[in-house]
Amino acid sequence: MKTRPLKLSIYFIQVIKLLISIFMVAFTVTLIYSLMNTDAFSGLTIEDGFSPGLDIGNFRICSACDSDQYLAVSALSPAMKFWLLVRGIILFSLVLKSLQIVLRIVRSIQSRSSFYEKNITGFLILSKLGLVIAFFSSFNFFIQGDVSDVQFAIPLGPIGYVLACKLLAEIFREGKMLSEDSNSII
Repeated sequence: MKTRPLKLSIYFIQVIKLLISIFMVAFTVTLIYSLMNTDAFSGLTIEDGFSPGLDIGNFRICSACDSDQYLAVSALSPAMKFWLLVRGIILFSLVLKSLQIVLRIVRSIQSRSSFYEKNITGFLILSKLGLVIAFFSSFNFFIQGDVSDVQFAIPLGPIGYVLACKLLAEIFREGKMLSEDSNSII
């Protein structure tokens, strides 16, 4: 089934994967370099980088920013830079892996192999990845000198994603059984 929406979906997923990969590399190189050279990126600031959720913060290049709203990356302790790096790599990697599985499922639908075991397994893997994403997006912390802050949130988006993936796995399982029944009758 070579329909235009499926082709566009495949193209869109590939573009998003490429953009996320580029952002992941830039993010990783920037933080690793700032770990090695603490004075690097003195004009680079972060806003909301230590809030719970899926984002890794808003990075801006700013020479005269309000210090109450923005925090200079060069002012972060190595431990906080390392935490940002690890959390960012984990979230980027989970999203990339999820997109890879979704791409495989869309391609199988395009080739008229919708209701087969690999798609069911794909949705179950997506739900497990969603649980890991929910865990990492439910908290975040900030420790800098004598200032510390720990924040928690209920990650409704990732939880909804997990439930949707579980539901799709069951729908595809039912579709597979109906398809097998239909083929056995013929």
